[in-house]
Amino acid sequence: MICPNCNIGQGTFEENYNRDRRYGKALNYFRCTTCGIVFHNEPTPEDWYSSGAYRKHVHPHPWQRQGYGLVQIKKRALNQAVWLRNLGAFKDVETALDIGAQDGLLVKLLNEWGLLAEGFDLDVLTAAQSPWVTSDPTKLRNKYHLLTMSHVLEHVPSPMEFLIQWSSYIEHWLFIEVPQTKGYPHRFVFDNSSLSRTISLALPRHKTIQTMEIGDCLRALLEF
Repeated sequence: MICPNCNIGQGTFEENYNRDRRYGKALNYFRCTTCGIVFHNEPTPEDWYSSGAYRKHVHPHPWQRQGYGLVQIKKRALNQAVWLRNLGAFKDVETALDIGAQDGLLVKLLNEWGLLAEGFDLDVLTAAQSPWVTSDPTKLRNKYHLLTMSHVLEHVPSPMEFLIQWSSYIEHWLFIEVPQTKGYPHRFVFDNSSLSRTISLALPRHKTIQTMEIGDCLRALLEF
């Protein structure tokens, strides 16, 4: 089986994962012999999103969030913004784009901190509910000083291709956060090695990279 991330390595069987009932059956996970990423071979997450199952079983529309879940999402956005500021990612930065922005909590926060921040999300209904988020790529600027991708790469058909696709928008910084947990709809599971390898293969022009493990998630900040 060819790895859907790098399209070079072979996937070797790693685990039959049966601890997530949202998909309805066990997932067979494989590890790529080239990029090291772990992936399952079920239909792409987009198939599940379009069926409405993601919204039914994982969370409703973002603007319907409330209670503990909303508090946790706000905490994560604030924690990410503080982490970026402490690492100097706001220095000489005017514009920012959050990809996979959903209801734009991080975008709103960055705007409050003085940046010209925008969000992009493929979910048309979600984007329509936020003044900061669009689902139309033609409305985006040509370049942004800072790009953020939080909990996005684990869902896309190919993280490498996704990074290459959006790399033309990067002026100076790229922030990535991914979970290390298995279970649908996470098609890909990263560790420090596979995340760094994926980034290096997709974005060889980056100058520096800082990675950190935060709970069950990985963060990376790239400078260009």
